[in-house]
Amino acid sequence: MNDRSPSPQQQFGRLAELYARSRFHASDETLDILVGWAKPAARAVDVGAGAGFTALAVAPQVALVLAYDPTREMLHQAVQLARQRGITNAGFVQGTSEHLPFPDNTFELYTCRTAAHHFYSLSEALAEAQRVLRPGGQALFMDTISPDDPEADQWQDSVERMRDPSHTRNYSQQEWIAHLARAGLRVGRMDRQLRTRLTFRDWMERSSAPADVIAELKDRFLSAPPNVRRAFEIAPAGEDVAFSWPSLAVEALKR
Repeated sequence: MNDRSPSPQQQFGRLAELYARSRFHASDETLDILVGWAKPAARAVDVGAGAGFTALAVAPQVALVLAYDPTREMLHQAVQLARQRGITNAGFVQGTSEHLPFPDNTFELYTCRTAAHHFYSLSEALAEAQRVLRPGGQALFMDTISPDDPEADQWQDSVERMRDPSHTRNYSQQEWIAHLARAGLRVGRMDRQLRTRLTFRDWMERSSAPADVIAELKDRFLSAPPNVRRAFEIAPAGEDVAFSWPSLAVEALKR
């Protein structure tokens, strides 16, 4: 991230209400998988919680869940959603993924959905996940990932950064496995065949990109090379463009 790029707090602070209305973030296959994999726990933390959809989805399975996010405006949306749903076993804490303000061995469950590609340092975030989990504790991650094709990987990274300068990086499946191992987390289950299906219009709605950037991005989608179109399933959809990012769900356990 260069000095002129907005921080995640700046970027998501001004977009919090849009994310709170996002159908994808509120309910999709990845949320169902994460909730289905989550074990009952006394204490859970959802890191990069955003508007609170994941934290509140696991709330019925735990005694206490903390929605943890760097952005005050996002946490405000999460508080409102908890009130609307009548959820009373959720707390809300502001902070970054790389510096969790919790003692060692605090949680039985750590979740993180569609947030890791914004972390400044995935390795530091995973080290913190390992630290705050109890022995045998469960960490559940879901995120968009990069494809094996280097050209498609570079194309994806460039359009993600154009749309959202707070984007750090999509990691490959192999990079995820290596990072988890270095953090002392053992991979349990993994779903490698997920796709996050989007339309260009909806994707851009949750950004603060100016009109000229939006026009350039749409042109990049429509003029993408054949291998990039295949990698991301890019196809015209009326006046819109449909596409998908490859995604990964992984369960990691503290040794």
